[in-house]
Amino acid sequence: MCMRNKCVGGILIVAGTVIGAGVLAVPILTAVEGFFPAVVLYVLAWLVSLASGYGYLEVLTWCKGNRQANLCSMAEETLGIWCYV
Repeated sequence: MCMRNKCVGGILIVAGTVIGAGVLAVPILTAVEGFFPAVVLYVLAWLVSLASGYGYLEVLTWCKGNRQANLCSMAEETLGIWCYV
């Protein structure tokens, strides 16, 4: 039960940070730069997020034989000794 509480707490901290940054940054960015530059930046940020998600998914499918795949084990399996650099 304690592990579940830690996971929920971590999820809530990340979600609160993301929501808080969005609530503060989005109106300021849009007011300073204008609507269309803000939309361009949002689309670029979305493309970077999409590319990183696809990269993570591809590495995860390579490591699907490993039952306890986490970010560290996937990096070690994919990069070898270079993952420690």
